[in-house]
Amino acid sequence: MSNREFLRILFLDILGSIFISAFFIDYIVHFLPEYNGNRLLSVIFAGVFAGIGYAIFYNSGSSTGGTDFIIMAIKNNEVNISFGFLTFIIDSIVIFISVFVFKEMDVFILGIIYTIITSMFLDITTKILKFFEKEDIIIN
Repeated sequence: MSNREFLRILFLDILGSIFISAFFIDYIVHFLPEYNGNRLLSVIFAGVFAGIGYAIFYNSGSSTGGTDFIIMAIKNNEVNISFGFLTFIIDSIVIFISVFVFKEMDVFILGIIYTIITSMFLDITTKILKFFEKEDIIIN
């Protein structure tokens, strides 16, 4: 397969993933009730679900856009680095920079907590997916 064909397939795959995630964010989430409770609790649950979702996208070789492009590019060159660690590093840099823009320390702390939890569940879900893939339990 030529580089041009590979890039075209990759582009179409990523474009499809972006549309799927945008659809859920723009249309499905609006049907859920608004949560006005504890911000820390919402960060924890969001981190868990985001980690699981990102693991599914990443392990299928796709991306949701944004910093995921950087994460996927690094992962393709450095196979021994986990998705969770890369996500933690890249997203932490973005969150750190946001402190200087928004000047809100509580948002920074919640962002770091979210990133830690997302990264942990991304790696946990990846290990589970790899186990099932290795055991040939999941039918393609």
